[in-house]
Amino acid sequence: MKPEQRIALRLLARHQVSPPVDVTAIAEHHADIEYDDLPNGADAILLYESSHRSRPLIVIDRDRPETRTRFTIAHELGHIVIPWHVGEVAYHQENRFRLVSRLYQAMEAEANRFAGELLMPTEWVSQQLASANDLRGMFRKIQKARVSGQAVCFAIARCLPPGNVLVQAKA
Repeated sequence: MKPEQRIALRLLARHQVSPPVDVTAIAEHHADIEYDDLPNGADAILLYESSHRSRPLIVIDRDRPETRTRFTIAHELGHIVIPWHVGEVAYHQENRFRLVSRLYQAMEAEANRFAGELLMPTEWVSQQLASANDLRGMFRKIQKARVSGQAVCFAIARCLPPGNVLVQAKA
């Protein structure tokens, strides 16, 4: 398990919650949250504390589906609570389709792993998988965490024994 996933588990233990996690309530312990119309397809903007702000501010695009919003809040919370995410990364529209840097990519992957573990802890997912009779049942059980189908697939893949793969095919 990666360090950012262990941080997510400590946060869950501190708040004594399990799926479906009220990620907004947890995030509000660490930051202010606002909803607005964001430009250029952005899901969220994170503003760290400054001389004008005593707490971080997470601004969420108000037109996203609930499951995407929940994951986005968890992701931005990861940037706040993962100690080595120091608030040095800025998004520039002109770099939208370019890979900004390896550090940026690593931080985004860490925030995604944090969010996945916060919303669908590995131990909980493994329990759901063990108690399901088939793939559909497995998928439904994990979706009780109020996450997207894509997030469910990542969670299942994370818990598969070595040598197994998960393939999503369109019918």
